[in-house]
Parts: sequence; C-alpha cells; structure tokens
Amino acid sequence: MQSTIPFLLSLSAMVCWGILYFLNAKLSRSIGPLVTLFLFELLGIPLLLIIAPFFLESVTMRGILTLTSLGIFDTFIWLIFLYATTIGFLPLVTVLGDIYIVITTALGVLLLHESFSIYKGLSVFMVLFGAIFLSVNLRLFLKTRKNMLFNGALPALISAIGVGLYLFLVTPAVRSFGWFNSSLIIRIAITLFTLIIILWRKIPIKWSKIPWKIAFGAAFVDVVGFILYNIAVQKYEVSYITIITSASSLVTVFLSYIFLKEKLTKPQLIGVLLVICGIILLQLR
Repeated sequence: MQSTIPFLLSLSAMVCWGILYFLNAKLSRSIGPLVTLFLFELLGIPLLLIIAPFFLESVTMRGILTLTSLGIFDTFIWLIFLYATTIGFLPLVTVLGDIYIVITTALGVLLLHESFSIYKGLSVFMVLFGAIFLSVNLRLFLKTRKNMLFNGALPALISAIGVGLYLFLVTPAVRSFGWFNSSLIIRIAITLFTLIIILWRKIPIKWSKIPWKIAFGAAFVDVVGFILYNIAVQKYEVSYITIITSASSLVTVFLSYIFLKEKLTKPQLIGVLLVICGIILLQLR
C-alpha cells in the first residue's frame, strides 16, 4: 500500500513522457530540435501559471540560481536527444534512452543511501543488456567484428547519461524548493536559454509552418508528466520512481509502430523485452 500512490504517479508520468517523445520527434523532424525545444517549453509556461495560485511558494535567490542552472543543463540534454530522433529510428532512440536509470539508480543507492535489492540490481542489468541489443547492428558486428552502432544510437546514449545525472541532481532541488517552483523555474530557464541561442544563431522561426496541435499537445503532456514525476520523487525513492518512468519508451514504440510504421528488428525486440522484464522485476520487492 505504501508504494501505491508513488507507483501510480510514476506510471502516469511514464505515459505522458511516452507521448511527449513521440510528439517531439515529429516536431523535431519538421522544424528542428532547437525550435522544437523552445516551443514546447514556452507553451508549457501558461499551463503552469494557471495553477500557480494553488502551489507557488516563496523561493530564495539560491533556489532560483540552482534551478536555473539545472534548466540550462537540461537544455543541452534535450537538444542532444531531439537531434538523435531526427537522424535515428525513434523506437531505438527512445528505448535506448532508458539506460539513464543505471546512472540514477547507482547514484541514488551510493550517494543517497537508498535501498538496494537483487531485483533492482537485476533490473538494471536487464536494461543494460537491452541497450546492447538495441544500439548495436548485430548483423554487421558478426560480419565485420566491429561495433557498428545504428544511426542515432550514440547521441541517444549521451543524452541518456545526461538524463541520469540530471534526475539525480534535480531530486534534492525538488525536495528543497518544491515541485511547482522547480517545474516553473526550470521551464522558464530552458525557454530563455533556447531563445538566446536562436537569436544568437539567427535561426528563423517560420510560424506559419509550425504544427501547432502537436506543439500544444507536447507542452501539455510534458507539464503534466513533469509535475507528476516531481510529486513522486518528493514522496519516494528516486531510484524506484525513475525505473518505472523509464518505461515511457514503450509507449513511444507503440505510437511509432501505429503512426510512423517504424518497426524494430528481432534483436531490438529482445532488447525491449529485457527492459519490460526489468521493470516488472522492480515491483517484486
């Protein structure tokens, strides 16, 4: 019973983020990673301001600076991930991104003294093994004996490592400054930082060609997912929450198969199965 609410919060965030990755991939392939990030972060700010009277708390200058720094760090992570979706296979990129749970779980156990079990360890092992099946072109590897990565695999791995570090760093910030303050300030920081880059690089934004329904949809599910995640990590272990939310890629895989007709190979399906089994094992506590 103790873990029911955190589990439901994490599961809901998982679904939101799975939809978000699918929508953002479509946006990024249409208008580019930088403009995509700017738009869905910008559109999410009014959604947060609507509920600000109920959740907004006072925050110190130290809190603002900390959350702003996390927002800038998250900007680079998002840009790398969105770039991976433009050059790579969306199911591969999103599922491969689940390797971030290895970083977050390890840091949570080692530095935050969170609990460790054989199931949690086996779950991490399965995700790592699944990442190998997903990222390596096994046919080329067996023929050439070289590590042939699929397109988008390397930036996806880099962004996954960044996400692992970010989630570990953002957890104490959320617990110190509140989930709403964290959601709002980080989003504003990302919006302003991406705008600075757009202006500096003189990137034109063709407003008439922007698929606004997709942009608004991405902003909505991102805000809802991020809020649910932040509430969950305030109440329960970050290593538990992040392994559940990592299943968001399975939602993206399903949507990619239905709407983009992108299919995984048999070895990649094995990788997805390993990820699913790892998440199921996490519940055997």
